[in-house]
Amino acid sequence: MGHPISDVRTGDIVVIRGGAAGGGDLSFQVTKLHRYVTDDDAWFEVEGGSAEGQLALEWWEDDELLFGLVRPADRLALDATGLTEDDLVRMDENPDEDHGLHLRGMDYRFEESYETGWGAGRGEPTAGFYAWDFEAVDGESLVGIEKWEDEDFQVFVAEYLDPEEVEVLSSR
Repeated sequence: MGHPISDVRTGDIVVIRGGAAGGGDLSFQVTKLHRYVTDDDAWFEVEGGSAEGQLALEWWEDDELLFGLVRPADRLALDATGLTEDDLVRMDENPDEDHGLHLRGMDYRFEESYETGWGAGRGEPTAGFYAWDFEAVDGESLVGIEKWEDEDFQVFVAEYLDPEEVEVLSSR
């Protein structure tokens, strides 16, 4: 039996209709649940293994429920973006300027940078990182860059999903 993503728990199965290579359904069992918090926003992420490898599915509310799927091939190093740490610092210092990047044949516009708190489950943040978000000009994906203390930059491409494509099956 299905239930809303807001009620997801570890052990549940997430099904993404038409999300697999070749157009079939893509599914994974939730092994981790995370909560992210900024000064004015919060969102969640579930992770789990699939036939494609480790997936991450984030969701948030922005006038409507939105989903972003990160596949294993969509996790990159900073140098894949053509940006450097100095470029990211310049974006922070001059956020109103026109910044962007070109990745995999798509242009992305710099949207914002911010500090983020992270917590396991639905709990309060216990760690944090700094993030930069870039929106695809076609509106179909997002590039996120994260910098955790004492770690290398982490880059991911999140493919936006139609909420109708996402179903959560209960393990209870």
